[in-house]
Amino acid sequence: PRLIGICNPSIFAIGLARRKLAAMLKVKMIMILCDPVGRAEKSFMEYHYCFDDYADAKGRGLSTAVRDQTKPCLQSANSLLSERFGKLKKFWQHRAVALHMPAMMHLFSARQVFVHQEQLREDAER
Repeated sequence: PRLIGICNPSIFAIGLARRKLAAMLKVKMIMILCDPVGRAEKSFMEYHYCFDDYADAKGRGLSTAVRDQTKPCLQSANSLLSERFGKLKKFWQHRAVALHMPAMMHLFSARQVFVHQEQLREDAER
């Protein structure tokens, strides 16, 4: 059988895209889930944290090259909570995957499999 995949998690935030994919009856959904806290911390560090030496941080892979340096950065990971409805409101809105999970489960029902990313790492090591 021919296998084709889409690796674009943000596509599921669009209701029309979810319904179009679900209408293709041979499509099966494999959702790879991660640790949400670790994911939020990593994204914060890459895009919002104030590094003393940004060039060095980027070189070591701690920050991303596409970070908008014109936007103010934040001094502490505590900002993830203290700025949830302030400077980091959009940051949290883009991570609101749980809002779309019930619709995905309803649309794909028996054609959906959930796998935690840690399972993939453990199986690869064996």
